[in-house]
Amino acid sequence: MLPADAGCIVHNVDTIFSIYLSVIEGKPLTKRICTVTGDGVKEPGNFYVWLGTNYRQLLDAAGGPVGEPEKYISGGPMMGFAMYSLDVPVVKGSSSLLVFQKDIVSKTTSSACIRCGKCGEACPEHLLPAKLAGFASRNDEEGFTKFDGMECVMCGSCSYVCPAKRPLTQQIKAMRSTVLANRRKK
Repeated sequence: MLPADAGCIVHNVDTIFSIYLSVIEGKPLTKRICTVTGDGVKEPGNFYVWLGTNYRQLLDAAGGPVGEPEKYISGGPMMGFAMYSLDVPVVKGSSSLLVFQKDIVSKTTSSACIRCGKCGEACPEHLLPAKLAGFASRNDEEGFTKFDGMECVMCGSCSYVCPAKRPLTQQIKAMRSTVLANRRKK
């Protein structure tokens, strides 16, 4: 069951603290708690940093990298996104920096969908990720929206459970961007 279905809201500690500072003390959001972790960082930890802090400075605060990491991810392992540079600032939506010595995902090869249905079972929105990814690969906006592709929360659960290692979340995310861009043009 999703939190909304149970009549509750789930937030992390930093969000709750930020709400307190804003509502009770009248202070604007100027800092975030960011986690720096992974096998590619010397001293993993949580850091309370100013918005605008460079990710490279955040990594340095955690003792720096171990060797030459192959992959950096901003956000969590399921919904985060790969970073091509650490020369970007921490923003209000920043939560973590994952540093990996090896980029296992880029070395993984995907195969054809075996129609197992695991992606649909894992989807918290009860969507059909394999079907949506198919629409995305064919650039079929009409089919994508008809099957509620815009309702995807991009949690990554479908890609995680896929035995064929298909990049379902990435395909759906790309199609969502296309649909939104085309809507803005109208």
